[in-house]
Amino acid sequence: AKILNDNDGVEQIYKVVQAGLKGWENVNVAFTTKTEKISGREVEMVPLSTLDSFDQKVVSELAIQIIAIQKASSEERKN
Repeated sequence: AKILNDNDGVEQIYKVVQAGLKGWENVNVAFTTKTEKISGREVEMVPLSTLDSFDQKVVSELAIQIIAIQKASSEERKN
């Protein structure tokens, strides 16, 4: 079994936001993405340098919302 430390959880939170965030409004930070290969496919990701402009609590809240939206979308596809 793999033992996770706190940094693994933080890294996962940031990966969710990097891949799931599609833009924002009313923020004084420019929204940018860069293309990264993940599991053989190209994905538009928000650079860590951009997310570093925000408090970790804000990034965590974004991750929670992204996961909730993805879960709702997958449940709608089932119906």
